[in-house]
Amino acid sequence: MQPPRIIFNIPDGRDQIDPSLESLRELVLNGGDEFWAYGSGQAALEFMGAEGGSRLLLMGLEAAGFFLIYEPSKGDDLCPINPSATAKEQDEVTVYVGGEPMKVPRRNFLDKATAWLVIADFLRDGQSSPRARWEAWL
Repeated sequence: MQPPRIIFNIPDGRDQIDPSLESLRELVLNGGDEFWAYGSGQAALEFMGAEGGSRLLLMGLEAAGFFLIYEPSKGDDLCPINPSATAKEQDEVTVYVGGEPMKVPRRNFLDKATAWLVIADFLRDGQSSPRARWEAWL
């Protein structure tokens, strides 16, 4: 059985095939707005396995953490709910994707450490991580 292939779509438009876990971890924990908000403002990890593919979209902001969208090969797109979100965190954060503003509830942002664990789980099997509670993203 062939191992899965990972394609990292970088915000500046380049693709990286099978990036190392260490390099991705470093970018998630320390990349900052100069990396994550550059170019399109969105990165993606594509998981290509024997049973099909899935994608995890990543939008990172230093002040808010990471907003992730899981796109399975079949079914609805999902986004995580921050387990420690409070009522006051119902406000919205604006991320820019392709230069267009997108308002996202703050409760859908994960801190960097939690985001990395969710991303690492995705890289293993191409599935939504059990470390987060997921809801449909419309």
